[in-house]
Amino acid sequence: LCCGAVGGEEKIALPAAAAVELFHTWTLVHDDWIDRDSFRRGVPTVHSLMTEKALKTYKFDQDEAEHYGGTISMLTGDVQQGWSIGGFMANLSLEHSVDPMITLNLIRKLALEINIQIVEGETLDVLYSKKPINEISEEDIIMMLYLKTGALYQFCGEAGAIIGLKRYEPENEYVRSLSEFTKQCGIAFQIQDDVIGVVGNETVVGKPRWSDIKEGKRTIILWKAYQEADSKQIKFLESILGNQHATIEELQSVEDLFVELGAVDYAKELAKAYIMGDQDRSIEGALKYLDVLPDNNYKDILKAWAHYMIERDF
Repeated sequence: LCCGAVGGEEKIALPAAAAVELFHTWTLVHDDWIDRDSFRRGVPTVHSLMTEKALKTYKFDQDEAEHYGGTISMLTGDVQQGWSIGGFMANLSLEHSVDPMITLNLIRKLALEINIQIVEGETLDVLYSKKPINEISEEDIIMMLYLKTGALYQFCGEAGAIIGLKRYEPENEYVRSLSEFTKQCGIAFQIQDDVIGVVGNETVVGKPRWSDIKEGKRTIILWKAYQEADSKQIKFLESILGNQHATIEELQSVEDLFVELGAVDYAKELAKAYIMGDQDRSIEGALKYLDVLPDNNYKDILKAWAHYMIERDF
């Protein structure tokens, strides 16, 4: 879409888009193991599938089976990362005659910059879950969300525009506008993802509900809840957060409290601000960055896609 939005031929960007999606997939495979999630998109995650195989086929004990499942998930993600880089290079340049220097510069940025940002974001996510929530600011959480998700979205916008323009000019007006547009969309997506993780329909979402609560994840929802909660409510939250053995009733009570305190609505409005803009919060909305682009169907679709970031329920 970003390639077409700047006047390029969209099909020349499809191999790059597929390669980046595969790159994204390896981060999810690793993330599922880190977060101990058993399902994603309605099917077992790699580590849970391999753990089950180790138990049933190889007759490992529980500890060895879980270690095996985690090991295979890490190795699977590593292979996917290699495939994504190789596919990016081979398909982009050999099949669609994109300038090799454009290809190499994009691969360099993906492998050496975006990769590090994603790992940094994941590291912060893990560290923050062990840190007192009153020592973490809203800005800290937003930066973590940008590194985990927004950075890769931003790369997609830049790469699509650069491929469409057929020249590597990161400071080009169109490239910068799509870079900022996709960055803001990525942050909005992740905030909405945290909302869905609390109040979403597990059947629709395709992954376990309340996993962020059981992991003690420092989300915008949790941060806002602590801002509004009294001492009794905080004590209750602290008794449940990070408890892998919390009951359904306890988890439902946490969700109800999040809603009661206005934390869920706050997160929804914040996600909306990253798309629509909010002067009071000094947030530039994603849609504004599309103003400099020529009017075409791709621009219209990008606008609709931006709205989907905050309207989706899965």
